[in-house]
Amino acid sequence: MCFAVSDAMIGVDKFILGSEALAVPIWWVYATSLHFVAPQAIEDGLADRIAVNRRLAAVGNVRGIGKAQMPRNDATPDIEVDPDTFTVRIDGEVWQEQPAAELPMAQRYFLF
Repeated sequence: MCFAVSDAMIGVDKFILGSEALAVPIWWVYATSLHFVAPQAIEDGLADRIAVNRRLAAVGNVRGIGKAQMPRNDATPDIEVDPDTFTVRIDGEVWQEQPAAELPMAQRYFLF
């Protein structure tokens, strides 16, 4: 049996062959990931003081960013929950949650 497990946080892929895991560097992670830090940390030479393999990017101008500035994520519906019946209303319309008809990955992978 052989399958791969990726840990993008440390930049290593593990190919598991039977019961042994072989760690292999992920060469594409460096180019596609960043650590966001304060601009002062970059000016102070943080990258030289700690061992990071990713680029450091300065965080800036975030105080004015809110939900309204996020593309395709600006909905702010009025949500009400009746404490007696637990009926949920979204923008005045009753929300009826339906159970999932199919859980395709639940039997194949241990997700929780």
